[in-house]
Amino acid sequence: MSLNTLAGQWAAKLKPLVGRTIGGVRYLDAGETRRLGIAHHSVCLQLDDGALLWPMADDEGNDAGALFVQAGSKTNSLPAAAPRL
Repeated sequence: MSLNTLAGQWAAKLKPLVGRTIGGVRYLDAGETRRLGIAHHSVCLQLDDGALLWPMADDEGNDAGALFVQAGSKTNSLPAAAPRL
């Protein structure tokens, strides 16, 4: 499969996010991390339609990941929190 074909397939999966707004920001709680089978707590973005977005360490979902935020010329990391949040 070509890179263009793969990129097109993933772009189609992103379309439901277009026009959504962030209604809340928090860390995943202990129950959520347990259900996901991960040790650390990711930042979690809740959209206006109830969908949740959170970063993972890799595309297999092996653990929580950091989220990087760029605002103007500044870039900050929102790290995954330790297991005992």
